[in-house]
Amino acid sequence: MSSVNCETNSKRYFYILLLFVGLWLLMIFYVMIKNLFIDKPTNTQQLYEYQLDRLKKMNNIETLFIGDCSLGYVIDEERFSELSKTKTANLALNGAFELAGPFNILKKAAKNNKLKNVIIILNLKTLQFPFSYEGYLYSMDSLYDLKDLNSTEKIKALMTFLDLIFSHHNMVLVAQKILKKGHPDFGKPYIFEDGYVKQQNRKTKFNSSLKPLNAIEMENTAFLVKIIQFCKNSNINLIYAHAPTWDRRYEQSTDYIKQINKTLTDTGIKFIPDILVFDNENIGDNENHIVPSSKQLYTEKYYNLLKSNLIY
Repeated sequence: MSSVNCETNSKRYFYILLLFVGLWLLMIFYVMIKNLFIDKPTNTQQLYEYQLDRLKKMNNIETLFIGDCSLGYVIDEERFSELSKTKTANLALNGAFELAGPFNILKKAAKNNKLKNVIIILNLKTLQFPFSYEGYLYSMDSLYDLKDLNSTEKIKALMTFLDLIFSHHNMVLVAQKILKKGHPDFGKPYIFEDGYVKQQNRKTKFNSSLKPLNAIEMENTAFLVKIIQFCKNSNINLIYAHAPTWDRRYEQSTDYIKQINKTLTDTGIKFIPDILVFDNENIGDNENHIVPSSKQLYTEKYYNLLKSNLIY
């Protein structure tokens, strides 16, 4: 065999090997994507899917509550519907979504409902955390949702996507599936009841000290402005209200609350400066959660706070 033929065969084998490796890498990449964004194994994703399924079964929603876990335990949508005489939905997510998930679920709700009121309820801690691009990716309806991000935000979303795909968590889940050894325990699966996650049967431990809250993360404010603009363009009455706050947290957050209220004022959003405070008797399994038995009572309290600002 001539040296030319040997060289040709070597190149052919090299390209075949290269193609094989490329296809193998593409298959692994697909498996990693499928596991995280199609199978949706995390509790955070399951919560979003739960609320999305509830939204699909609803119609003629007039008042929509969006926010984090503190909202999930504080507004009973049926009772608020009775009080306000407007069809109400509480599609609370959790802190992992921050304002990202609420923004995306608002857009979905607005497609098939003539929303009159949208009420954002967040606990005091939420606005101090960096914006959750993970929450945005988990709650996207399609790539079309990327149109709401500017160039810098799109790059951050892409980097977050790659981080999630190749995260240790995702790689372990994929390995467990391939080896058919079941899923590792990354936390107990959520149990849902009364439109949200069932609380654990425990009380928050009362630590001797609380870490003070930090400054507001301005990227969260930028997404609040996106929600404001969306509601303005859609002729929806938007209101921001603080979540009920544990009295000990409230007492050490005076300056932080002033900072939040100033930021809200600067955005131009209509907001309720008053904060409902609860004591140790009404605290649930987290300092941001009231006990389930107080949900009806706090629904009525929030209606009284909001009623003069609602559109009926």
